[in-house]
Amino acid sequence: NRSLKNLVATPRVQRIEGVESELSVDSGERIRTDEVLESGETYTVVSKIPDYTISGLKESGTDYPEGLEEKYTKLPNEVPERVYEKSSEITEGKENAFAKVNAIKQWLAKNKEYSLDATSTPPDTGLAEHFIFNTNKGYCSYFASAAAVMLRTQDIPTRYVSGYGGG
Repeated sequence: NRSLKNLVATPRVQRIEGVESELSVDSGERIRTDEVLESGETYTVVSKIPDYTISGLKESGTDYPEGLEEKYTKLPNEVPERVYEKSSEITEGKENAFAKVNAIKQWLAKNKEYSLDATSTPPDTGLAEHFIFNTNKGYCSYFASAAAVMLRTQDIPTRYVSGYGGG
């Protein structure tokens, strides 16, 4: 016999039916009810399914959800200008975020090698800058850091995630 106050739902919820109490969304984007739902109670969630086709991604604009762009395009002031310049050079002439993401992805794939024998980052250099300019070998965090920083320099909201969380 289980009860819950957090509702299970897919992202981009449009509406929830079958729950009488007030709903709220916490900072982790979890939907919570004021009252406990008991075992056997049901509810329905209607979510918007994003268009993740190539054509849909190419046509997606920059109408991001509120707060997303501000949160996921921030970079430390210490990111050197040459990272911005290199990212702009790689994405020059690309008309949308999808094309820019692919250009950076292809540049990394063409110019960098996956290796667990990567050189360590000097103390006065960020990992992304080090990987972009000083070494050609790196493992997943090198590729992910470089891609995230390069995309953020192009005002493309990007989230860096490492590892996994148990559920």
